[in-house]
Amino acid sequence: MKKALARVFPYFLTVALWHLSAPRFNPFGITSLIPIFYCQFCARTKYWKWFAFFMCFLLDFNAGTVFLFSGYFLLAMATNILYGIFDQEAAGFFYIKQFNLFLGPLFLALFMLYALSMPSWWGQIPGLVWLYLWMMILYLPMATAMRRVQGR
Repeated sequence: MKKALARVFPYFLTVALWHLSAPRFNPFGITSLIPIFYCQFCARTKYWKWFAFFMCFLLDFNAGTVFLFSGYFLLAMATNILYGIFDQEAAGFFYIKQFNLFLGPLFLALFMLYALSMPSWWGQIPGLVWLYLWMMILYLPMATAMRRVQGR
């Protein structure tokens, strides 16, 4: 039973975080990027790459973007395959540096999207900063929970 829970937990958590979107604390289900990153680059999970791409597609659907999250996920995968930026040996316990390398360009792309498509994009900067800090705060407890459930 414990092995079944360990296999199903990341999938369930990702879908739950995507589904439980709230305007302030989880806009368009963006916190589902935490298990997407952790299970793809830190604790490699079987069959995860296809599921993660599908979840990024659902994030695009919720956010109203065409190919932002899905394209960024593919770009991060390609960059990791070519340069291995997420596969460093001295990564530490929680892979916080790698998570920042994953989130930083994504939020830069989100900022560029807001700057090009909205007339009052300066008002979006505090929201993006808040969202980035909120994702960093939530990363530690979620990574710890996934690590405990998977027995690592």
